[in-house]
Amino acid sequence: MIASATLVYVLDDDPAVGAALQRLLRSAGHRAVAVSTLPQLRAALELAKPSCVIVDLMMPDAAAVHRLLREAGASIRVIYVSTQMTELQRARLMARGAYRCLEKPLDADELLEAIAGTSESAPQLSLALSLRRSAVPGVGIEPT
Repeated sequence: MIASATLVYVLDDDPAVGAALQRLLRSAGHRAVAVSTLPQLRAALELAKPSCVIVDLMMPDAAAVHRLLREAGASIRVIYVSTQMTELQRARLMARGAYRCLEKPLDADELLEAIAGTSESAPQLSLALSLRRSAVPGVGIEPT
């Protein structure tokens, strides 16, 4: 368990992926909320600001996440996840302010390390890329 629970939002249109990530993050001591649409993320942001948002790059509205976070006046790091991320996409995302870009299937330790970095000082806009797929449909992380 971590000393202070970090709030993390997971934006993925695949409910199985969102649920698997939510379980992983909660098992690591984080407060995690899975949402599957941009309007759901907007509503969640009105209730509480997370340390980071993990975003599936293949979501239809993935590109609008940074704009939504700016409109919400939030300094939130974004971690993008994807099975199909090119180096050019990674470079563009990082130039737009992504905190990390991770490839699916996700490595649980790498993801948790990235999240740990979001609670450090120097707030920054960031997104999470699509999770790797394996044991759970669409996700490379074994559910616990």
